[in-house]
Amino acid sequence: PINEELLEPIMPDVKRRKVSNSSRREEFRLIGRQPVDGGLEEIAGLDNVKAILRKSVLLPLQFPTLFTGGRRPWNQILLYGPPGTGKSKIATALAAEAKVQLYCISSADILSSWVGESEKMIKDLFEYTRSNNEKCIVFIDEIDSICRQRTNKEGDHTRSIKNQLLIELDQNITVNCNSFILCATNCPWDIDTAFMRRFQCRIFVPLPDKDSRLKIIKNQCKGINTDLTEEDWSTVVSRTEGYSGSDLTNLTTYAIQEPLAELDSSQSWKITKDSKWMPCTSNIPGSLKAPLALVPADKIVLRNVTKKDFTKAILVTPKTVTASEIDKYKKFSSIRG
Repeated sequence: PINEELLEPIMPDVKRRKVSNSSRREEFRLIGRQPVDGGLEEIAGLDNVKAILRKSVLLPLQFPTLFTGGRRPWNQILLYGPPGTGKSKIATALAAEAKVQLYCISSADILSSWVGESEKMIKDLFEYTRSNNEKCIVFIDEIDSICRQRTNKEGDHTRSIKNQLLIELDQNITVNCNSFILCATNCPWDIDTAFMRRFQCRIFVPLPDKDSRLKIIKNQCKGINTDLTEEDWSTVVSRTEGYSGSDLTNLTTYAIQEPLAELDSSQSWKITKDSKWMPCTSNIPGSLKAPLALVPADKIVLRNVTKKDFTKAILVTPKTVTASEIDKYKKFSSIRG
């Protein structure tokens, strides 16, 4: 027989290996996450998204006897929208509120260069959740990497992976109501129509609105001393139109780091009422001059974060989603729902 190890240098993509069922089950057991504190209310805004998920996932899990006969739950759902809108966080929060096990898997975890390995992992994953007979949510991120539109140029290996996933999705609809498949993508238009049909519910996760943006920013400022009026907050939020949740996190991180950044170059210090040392400009009456190295570490206190810090942060952390991309999502949503 041909030694497969000799083929690898000239055919690196044609590989075979065996993974025992017990090893695979242990892998799935380890990636399963127990529910954490919190729930969908921890997600800022997205009221429509949360309402659909409560109806589609939470109700069937909490009241399974209501879903009999022709009334079956939507147990295969696609979340789509711009990057950084919190699709992964939604999956975590949903599992937490439902108090069920969450299996988080990315396409990179599934795709393998070993022949037959990807198909086996897909089959084993679905069989594992079915055989456990446990209520759970399987979250597959970047599902478009697996489910791209089929072409004549794709290889047998890729086609086999897609066919196996289609088989498992079909079985999940007809056989198992305990397992909910939640998939996410930033590129819904790349998903093959055969897969799109398997998602009984497709939910658009939009960019945060004004109220949601304010909540995201303020949540990240918890435990940080700020010196912004309500008018200041309103001004900051109005300048972040089109920012994703991830963009807002980066922006706020930059803003709240500004007082910290001033420490390194500070040479003047103001002594506060509780005997703390706060960096200040040299023209402050009563200020002391000293390099940072000579200031007692446990006595240093930072100034409050100001509107000026956020203004600077907005200039250096622009939004990452373009207007044309938003239009593309809206167009897709109007056609596919």
